Amino acid sequence: MVPFSQRRHRLNGDEVTPVMEAVETRLKQLIHDKEDLPSAMVLFRVFYRIREYVKSRPVYPLHESWAEISEYIYANTGVNKNER
Repeated sequence: MVPFSQRRHRLNGDEVTPVMEAVETRLKQLIHDKEDLPSAMVLFRVFYRIREYVKSRPVYPLHESWAEISEYIYANTGVNKNER
């Protein structure tokens, strides 16, 4: 059996929307609270991979600061800057 840390997991079609909603909600919560940047960076990569599906390795936009993460997330979720 392959160790858990080396397994690749795929989402079934009916799982994508609830997972994406949960990732977006948690990521926005982390952005709002400005807490746990390492977790926000991981969630950003998950969000990006689901949203920008590519068969090869993704090339992520900059996401090493709160400003970079929030700019991308809010630009791609239809939320006004005034609503942040």
